[in-house]
Amino acid sequence: MKILRIRLKNLNSLRGEHEINLEDPRISRAGLFAITGPTGAGKSTLLDAITLALYGRAARYGRQANPEDMMSRHEAECRAEVEFEVAQGRFRAEWHLRRARGVVDGNLQPARRFLYQQNGEVLASRINEVSEQVEQLSGLDYDRFTRSVLLAQGEFAKFLKASDDERAALLESLTRTSIYSDLGRLVYVEVQNRETQLSAEEESLALIPILSPEDLAALQAEIALGDADLTTRRVAHEQHLQALEQARRWIEWSGRKARLEVDRSAWQQEREAASAQFARLIRHREAQPHLPDLTRWTEARRHEANLSRSLEEAESACTRAQLIWHQRWQESTGNTGVPTGDDSALEESLGSIEAGLVLLGDASARLGELAIPDPIPDPAALQSELAALQEKGGETGLQNRADVEARRALGLEQLGSLIEQRARVTERREASTRAHAQITGELQSAQARLMTATDRLKLATDLTNSREELLHAAQRIASLESHRARLVPGEPCPLCGSAEHPWHAGQAPDELAAREVALREAQAQRQAAEQERNLADRNVAALTAKMQALAASVESTAAEFAAIDQRVLASAKETGLDAPDPAGVSAARQQAHSGAEEARRLCARFLQLRQAGEWLRRRDRLDAEQDRLRSLLSPHGVALPSSPAINGLLAKLSDRARAYRACATARRDHAALLEQREQASAARETLAETLQANLEGSGFASAEEVQAAILSVAEAGQIAARESKLADLGKELQVRWQDCLEALETLRAGGCQPVGDLEPFETAVRESDERIAALRTRLGAVRQRLAEDTENRQTLAARSTLLAEERNRLVTWQRLRYLIGDAGGKKFRTFAQGISLDLMLRHANRHLTRLTSRYQLRRSPGSELGLEIEDNHQAGVRRPTASLSGGESFLASLAMALGLAGLAGRNVRIDSLFIDEGFGSLDAEALEIALAALESLRQEDKLVGIISHVGLLQERIGAQIIVEKRADGSSVLEIAADR
Repeated sequence: MKILRIRLKNLNSLRGEHEINLEDPRISRAGLFAITGPTGAGKSTLLDAITLALYGRAARYGRQANPEDMMSRHEAECRAEVEFEVAQGRFRAEWHLRRARGVVDGNLQPARRFLYQQNGEVLASRINEVSEQVEQLSGLDYDRFTRSVLLAQGEFAKFLKASDDERAALLESLTRTSIYSDLGRLVYVEVQNRETQLSAEEESLALIPILSPEDLAALQAEIALGDADLTTRRVAHEQHLQALEQARRWIEWSGRKARLEVDRSAWQQEREAASAQFARLIRHREAQPHLPDLTRWTEARRHEANLSRSLEEAESACTRAQLIWHQRWQESTGNTGVPTGDDSALEESLGSIEAGLVLLGDASARLGELAIPDPIPDPAALQSELAALQEKGGETGLQNRADVEARRALGLEQLGSLIEQRARVTERREASTRAHAQITGELQSAQARLMTATDRLKLATDLTNSREELLHAAQRIASLESHRARLVPGEPCPLCGSAEHPWHAGQAPDELAAREVALREAQAQRQAAEQERNLADRNVAALTAKMQALAASVESTAAEFAAIDQRVLASAKETGLDAPDPAGVSAARQQAHSGAEEARRLCARFLQLRQAGEWLRRRDRLDAEQDRLRSLLSPHGVALPSSPAINGLLAKLSDRARAYRACATARRDHAALLEQREQASAARETLAETLQANLEGSGFASAEEVQAAILSVAEAGQIAARESKLADLGKELQVRWQDCLEALETLRAGGCQPVGDLEPFETAVRESDERIAALRTRLGAVRQRLAEDTENRQTLAARSTLLAEERNRLVTWQRLRYLIGDAGGKKFRTFAQGISLDLMLRHANRHLTRLTSRYQLRRSPGSELGLEIEDNHQAGVRRPTASLSGGESFLASLAMALGLAGLAGRNVRIDSLFIDEGFGSLDAEALEIALAALESLRQEDKLVGIISHVGLLQERIGAQIIVEKRADGSSVLEIAADR
């Protein structure tokens, strides 16, 4: 995993937006960089930003998720972003925190986190999901990341010099082995709890009661005797119940018999009260055979009366209709007398009269549509002039002639415009061609200058790179000054093994200053060459764009000229000109306008003459229609009125015909009703004679007596229903009376004696029931004791089996407590820490070998967590770690930090390391050794960042990220090199 870029906003003292690009050549090329600044400036905040973006936690707050105190004071939002690279590619993790409504006093909102792919696609947007994805991509959870990327060198410096007990606590915090202490304590507590639960269960089983064999046999015998007694008592109880039931039935049937005697008496009284109604119903039934004759006679009399009333109404209607007809006749003829004949022929003539009026109105309207000629022309002269114009083509020919001349004039105007437009396009095309040739020459010169400038820039760049490498080599040689001070003439160098020391002897020249001057000169030359190349490049681009634009203009004007020239030739062909020129086009246009005006004048005269001829024809038709309509109106005594009164004539004639038709209809209706009344009177007399003959010997003297005996349907139905109801009730009462007598006789035959009270029988049943209930209760209690004893025996057996199983499991837990358990958790923790320490020492010694071949870290024999140093320069002698010097102690602690990082990040490549501690207590010599050791990590392509405020370290490391503290308490970031 490699950290590439860090961005943050409003985190602690780093107010505003800041960015650190670890791919900057000034940092990545050095391999080792320092993050410097005064205490409290915000150096450690950079590490907090890394862990916030990746895991949502700040390194300084440990495992606290989304710490709220990271936001700068008086700000409403903060942010941390990290771009990192793993085997799967490049990714960006973000952490955001804001206050409500974007104001500084708003409530803090839940943090938001995002994980993006390199192309900007969101890979995860939920808090837990982002942590899971980061852990899956990098192979590191939060704890492993803080141990493998953020090196705990300072903790291991304490670890080397601590006692065993102090070392155990430090090792637990460094390797996160506290879980083993927890497991040891949990095992110890679990065994204690299980032993306590087992003892409690044994005591609980001892308290479960069970019956002795004697008590069990006695209770079973009591159950057998009680069941026999209960059977005897049940038989006696059934007998008491039967006696009570017979007594209850005797009393019930005796009561029914008494109530029936009352009901039968009431029935007899109601029948006597209804006797008069029943007599009327009998008379009604006797009159029913004569009801059809009576109904027909009554209906004939009512029909005769209705016809008499209708005849009177018909006479009145006939008089009114005749009066209305006379009025309508007088209105249409203008005569005040009385018509002598009828108007039957008028209705037949109305259709012809209406058609004539319509034709007359149409002819008058069509004549009114045309203006009266002034003067009215002579028909013969009119026809002569029309014939002359018709020979010239008539309306269509003259109009076509005018249109042809107008179109020719318009085409000639367009042709003139096209000739002028062609001349303008020719001028533009010639100007563009001249400009294109000029720009082409300028572009060739500019391209030559660009090639020359590009060659100069390449030479300057190569020279600058060469001199940078020479300067870096000189700087590395100069950085070994402290080692050169310890060289002894004639003795081998501990670094290269050579016995000759030219730098120490002053035999080689000091070229560092000269190489710096040469590099600056090369850089200045490269900058000048780059500016010259950029200027030439911009000039070539501008000329190329201008030349392309001119080429496009030449092509477009050529195409435009060709198109306009084609349109000029086509337009000339349409207008009939062979060689179009401006003067010829103007004369032809004037001639076309004159021809069009003359054709329009003749066409207008032709239309005027044709309209006058049409007016004469319509006037003759109107006269003919008036004559025909007079011949239709004369037989009916009506004269043709003047034009204003013609519209009302048809309405008057229609009203006159309708009035006559209504009068004729009223006369016919009166005659028909008179005949119907005479027929109805004869039919009524015939029906009266038939009815009287049928009434002889029937008990009815006349039709009126029959009609009086007839009841209404409702009344007859009510009396018949009452009669039927009383008859049915009498039958029902007789059946019920007979049932009572039979029931009482049956009870006597069964041995039942007449009784009047149930109390003795109910008392006997109640006492029997109470004795049975008491016996059941006593037997139930005995059975409950037996059931409880059975349940207790089953529970005791089941729990005894479980207790035996629990004892077996307890033995396993007790063995586990013997192996790893104790009250403090030390036993298992010490064992696990020993294994962790061995693994860590194995990784640490591999790094320590690369840092220095002299020392190896070993476990102290006879001590669980003791450490010793094995000195390879003294035949493998072991001695305490306290004997190490400051620089040697730093190398050992750094090796252990790298070992822990390798252990935590196993199977994961870590290419970015950060150290936030451990340099303040080093002297110059120890610091030099430490930095040389860290610089050696560059060989593994690792980038190491050191956070420190030590001045000597700042002077020693060239690449730096400076955190500068400002007067208002905030800080800013700056990347610097070669300080």
